[in-house]
Formats: sequence, structure tokens, C-alpha cells
Amino acid sequence: MARVREISVRFLPALAAVLALSACDPILDLKTLVEERVTLSKVSLVLYDGGTVIGPGDTVTWPDTIFGDPAPKTLTLTNTGTSNVTLTGPNVVSITGGAGAASYGGIVQPVTLTLTPGSSTTFSATFTPATPDSDFVCDFVINSNDGLNPAYVFHGTGHGTQFHGNKAIVTSPTTYYSNPQIAIDSSTNPATIYVSYLDSAIRLVKSTDGGKTWSSPSQINATAYQHSLAAANGNVHCFFMDTSTSPYTLTYRKLQNGYINWSSVRTYSANTSYYGMINSSVVSANGYVYLVFHDTTNSKLQVARSMDLEPMNMSFTAYDVTGGSTGKTGGFYPSLRFIGTTAYLSYLDSKIVMLAYSSSLSSWTYKTIYTDPTYNMGANALAVSGTNGSILYAYNSNALNRSGSTTLGGSNTWSSGAAIAGENCNLSSNLPLVYSGTSLYSIYYQYGGTSGIRFAKSSDNGTTWSQQWLDTSVGTSGAFSALAVVGSTIYAVYNTPSSHPNNYSITLKKSLDGGATW
Repeated sequence: MARVREISVRFLPALAAVLALSACDPILDLKTLVEERVTLSKVSLVLYDGGTVIGPGDTVTWPDTIFGDPAPKTLTLTNTGTSNVTLTGPNVVSITGGAGAASYGGIVQPVTLTLTPGSSTTFSATFTPATPDSDFVCDFVINSNDGLNPAYVFHGTGHGTQFHGNKAIVTSPTTYYSNPQIAIDSSTNPATIYVSYLDSAIRLVKSTDGGKTWSSPSQINATAYQHSLAAANGNVHCFFMDTSTSPYTLTYRKLQNGYINWSSVRTYSANTSYYGMINSSVVSANGYVYLVFHDTTNSKLQVARSMDLEPMNMSFTAYDVTGGSTGKTGGFYPSLRFIGTTAYLSYLDSKIVMLAYSSSLSSWTYKTIYTDPTYNMGANALAVSGTNGSILYAYNSNALNRSGSTTLGGSNTWSSGAAIAGENCNLSSNLPLVYSGTSLYSIYYQYGGTSGIRFAKSSDNGTTWSQQWLDTSVGTSGAFSALAVVGSTIYAVYNTPSSHPNNYSITLKKSLDGGATW
């Protein structure tokens, strides 16, 4: 009888809880529950992640972290018992193993080593994932004289992500940068991202870690005005207006895989007018390099083609798209895209948005997409994917307009132009438009009321759009932008003014989720 009285007095709270649980579920074993409650009554040291109890053997989760970036986490140790607990060393908290243990460290040990009942102390550990798109696990132990858990084991887990967010690729308080271009060579592993830009020269930087770190700039040409960039098969291609010559000339240069110097392989004469400078581009597709340019001297639009993998002294064959024997006029703001081997090329003919398409480049079929009676047209961009096509263009008071087709390769019927409500862009700026799967993406400088870099997305082939501001600190003087999309990963680059938080810069913004977050 005395024995029963002793138990009831010492463990009355635990026994009351057990009896309550037993009343709810008679299957529970009373003896086992009593033993568990007695065991718990001996626990003094408890680990907390914020307000969450991390019991022995439990796991602490670090937030997803960009690889290479440190993510410290502070944890709390609390003495919940009735006697002092002493934390013992030499290292109170240490790493004991785990497949990803090398990505954890930087442990800041607890300052307080003796915890009186009810008191707490903290320590921290840092997670620095070594690679993106990977999980990392680690084993930790906390050493103390706690009666039940003198070696308090817990685990850590974290996920390394790709770089995303905002980064100034190049920045200066005094040097103005402009006209950024971006090209991604997916033939390398990992993919290589190239960004070119203008100061007084054309310069190129590259990243092989998804945009987290960038090389020092290399010079493509000492003097230039406007340029276009492409990359594939380990080669980089640049087509630009060389302002060191008289008259100015459109010049193509290639940086071949394994080479460190740019070499000029073909030069085209061009008028010195503004239109002659901006109406050119270089495209890499189907193992070929395509140069698109408006020859303002002879008033015609041409496409020149050469094998991408040819040696440095490449041989281009030029095809007339307008002028010459075609009987067609126009050729400003050309935008060349491919579906298989069929080329689609949109361009402006004064007040008209035109589309030309060809499977051979030597014979083109033409279609009028939109006619604007004001003659105030500009910023034309084409995107094609599967049987879908979309054209964006600015017209009238810089408003953005869109026409589309779902029958490329068939009847090739295009919808009437429809304005994207509330959106505008500079008539003379570049206007990227890119398909990724069934989604369309664009980026442009918008002004009036709020001015800044605008991102637009359509999930229904351009019928409806959603927009968001990427940067409203670029001022009212304008900015140039460029866009690249790989799956749901989006790279947007643009130039900023001296008043921007990044100073004069070429700034990159990257999204991993189709533009939902940056």
C-alpha cells in the first residue's frame, strides 16, 4: 500500500494525464504510458527553432538558399527542468556527419554554458549550399550533462537553388552603359550566358553559374553604335554598326570556341542613318548563322547565311527579302525566327507591319499584318512556336499592339491587331518577344505616369496579358532591355541611369518561376 501511495504522490500529474488518455482509448497500454511520462519528466534540455520544438532525432529545416550564399540560422536551448544543466565542450554543438555536412558550418557556440531552470541560450549554424537544385543533410550533436540526453542529436536539411533576383552585372558611378543584349548557349554544360553592352565600345561578359558570377568584360569592338548578339555550338556572334569607318559599316564578328580574340569575317556597307544602324540582327538556328540587315544604300532588306561551324573565314550567301527582284519594299525593325527550317521574318514598311516566310530563303511569301494610317510605327517583334505566331509592335502614341496566328504552316491566318490596354513603349527601342512552351514573354521600357521596365506575360498565345513592373528607378530618359527564356527561367537585362541604386549599370533580373517572382 505504501508503494502505491509513493507512486501516486510523485507522479500524480503524469498519472492523471495517462488516465485521461486511457479513458479516450482503452486500447492504450497503461504501463507503457506511465513509463513514457516518467521518462519525459526527466528531460531538461529542449531545442527550439523559433517556436517549434526540435526533439532528439528531429530535423531543422533551412530555407531554400541560392547556392554559394550563406544562410545562418539561430536556434535556442532551454532548460525546462528543475535542476541546472551544464553545456559541455570543448565544442558544445558540433557536426558529426551527414551526406551534405560540408555545406554546413560557421557554428557560433552558446555563450551561456550553465542553464538554470527556465533559462535559455542560443547558438547558430550556417548553411551554404555548394550546388543548385540539390538537397543537403547534416547531423549535429549538443553535448551537456542532461540526465536523459547528454548527446542531443538533431539533423539539418536545406535545398540549394539557382541564382535568382537582382544583380548589377557591370556598374559604375561615371560610365554610361546601354543597349544590352543577352544570348544563352545551351550546348555547353552548364549553359553559358552571354551579355553584351555598349559604353564607347561593345563589351561582353559571361556567366557559367546561372548568372550568379560574371567574367571581366572583353572588348568586341572599340567603337560601335547598336549591335545584336547570338550564341550556339560554343560560338558567339556579334553584328554591329562600326563607327570607326567612314562611311559607317555593318560588321559581323565571331568568337569561336577555344579562341580568345574576336575576328572580323565579313563587312557590309550601310548608310549612316539611324535606321541603318538599328535595323540589323544576328540569329543562330539550325546550325547556321543568319545576318539580317536593311541595306539603306540600295533600299532593301537582306538575310545572309553561313554555316555556324565553319572556320573563322566564313562564307555568307545573301538573299533579298525586299527590294532587288522581289518587288517588295520596306525592311525596318526586322525580326527573324524559325520553325524547323522555315524562316519567318516580320518587318515594317512605313505604316505597314509585314510578315515574310520562306523554306529556302530564296523565295518569300508575304502577308500584311497591320496597316496604320498615321505612319507612326516602330518596335516590331516576332515570336513563333509550333503552329503559333505573335507579333508585337508599337504604333500611334507608342501604344503596344498585338496580332496572332494559330495556323502557321497552314492557312497562316492572322488576327486583327489588338491594343494591349495601358501599355506603351518607345517606338525606336528594341522589343523582345519570346515563346516558352505555350507562354509568351516580353519586356520593354514604358513611360507616362509611372516610367520603368515593364514585364509582360501571356498564357493564351497573346490574347490576354498580365504585366508587372520590374524596375521603376530607371528614370524618364529611357532604357534598353533584352530577354531570354529557358523553360520557366527568365533572364531580363536592362541599362540604368546614374540615379539608380545600381548606379550606371547593366542590371540582370532572373526569375525561376515564369516571372511570378524575381
